Amino acid sequence: MQDRELDLEEMNVAIHKSGNTKRAGSDQPAGNNWDQLISTSALEVGFDHASIIGTFQYRAPRNVPGFLQRKGRGGRDAEDEPVTVVVLGSTPTDSYYFHHSNYLSNPRDEHLEIPLDENNRFIRAEHMTASIIDFFNVTDGVNAERLFRGRGVAGPDIDYLRTKFNANQLALRDWLSQTYDIDNDEMNRVINKFDEYLSRLDDHIAPGRDIPYWKFFGRMVEEGARVRCRR
Repeated sequence: MQDRELDLEEMNVAIHKSGNTKRAGSDQPAGNNWDQLISTSALEVGFDHASIIGTFQYRAPRNVPGFLQRKGRGGRDAEDEPVTVVVLGSTPTDSYYFHHSNYLSNPRDEHLEIPLDENNRFIRAEHMTASIIDFFNVTDGVNAERLFRGRGVAGPDIDYLRTKFNANQLALRDWLSQTYDIDNDEMNRVINKFDEYLSRLDDHIAPGRDIPYWKFFGRMVEEGARVRCRR
């Protein structure tokens, strides 16, 4: 391409993996200074960058809803005309989407269904816990920035979060009952678990050595040291 004297410009390529964005081929952080970003599914949801107008899907997506989330990363500006390119391989899944490309470009409702058992109590508990967080995001008089990012230190302002949680118990129960078909026992489990979570936010990462796990961990460390000494 250089021999043809094309008017080419260098591109800053970055790779996002494990929560870090680095320059391709180096360990230097890239920040937002990139022209092309290569990522795993980590940025599939919730990553909004105004300059992205094109997305590139390599190989078949795992499912149609996930693919729509990925291509939705492009064209966040109202005046953009986003472009999505899909390159398929030779696996059975790739071949399937090659012959049914309309599922990706113009999916029907059945293609967007997520196989989720809404009656699974663990899934319900996760959703209701997330709903408690949503409640604080939309409640007047709650400083959500302080609630989630803290004040002066990283992380939530635990005391403030607990104060708001305790002060809004009745409103939280109404919020959950309006959103889910839920009985009192299930609601109490979720509320109590969230209360337990708040209590554990202040716990030390490494508790005292009298905890069974740390006793076991200590024995394993000592045994490993003896093995290395024998070698």
